Amino acid sequence: MPAPLTVVIPTLNEASQIAECVRGLAWAGEVIVVDAGSEDGTAGAARAAGARVLDGAAPGIAARRNTKPTASSAAICSTATCCAAGIGVATGSCVCFAASVVSAAPPRTRDCKG
Repeated sequence: MPAPLTVVIPTLNEASQIAECVRGLAWAGEVIVVDAGSEDGTAGAARAAGARVLDGAAPGIAARRNTKPTASSAAICSTATCCAAGIGVATGSCVCFAASVVSAAPPRTRDCKG
């Protein structure tokens, strides 16, 4: 039976806050951190806090520099790619997304039924 709710967290160099975020989402059936090539230990911190981690699933800084997008479009493209990667491996019947700065209480999930 799939987890009722998967939370996907796209990240890049969020080691200082990702563990608190993952622990705050412990109520979710599954927490997936999709790391876009962090260089600060984000992936390890997320794993240690209990998240499933996808490493390097989205282009990091080098790829964004090579395509020369604007700062805002780079963040959007990387986040969208990370979110898509998370959806691809999620086991929950409902998927939501969170920023790494979130420490959230359980949402009302009455609409998240298989």
